[in-house]
Amino acid sequence: MRKTPETIRLYGMTMCVRCGAKIYERVFNHDLNRFDVYKGQDEYVGSTYLYSIDEMEEIDKALKNGECPLCDNWKMDCEVE
Repeated sequence: MRKTPETIRLYGMTMCVRCGAKIYERVFNHDLNRFDVYKGQDEYVGSTYLYSIDEMEEIDKALKNGECPLCDNWKMDCEVE
């Protein structure tokens, strides 16, 4: 039986226990959110933009199950704000 790594969730921020990446959930478009990913000393890596409520719920579930955008090679847009 494989144990899923735990994540640390605090006020809209999830931290990966494998690599230390911080994933911040931010309002993107009315009811949709985007997820901004930072590594190291808050070095911006990219953002995952979602275009449906279903996608947002899938990402939230994946983060709660210990997945990480960096460790699991998620597709991210790399536009710096």
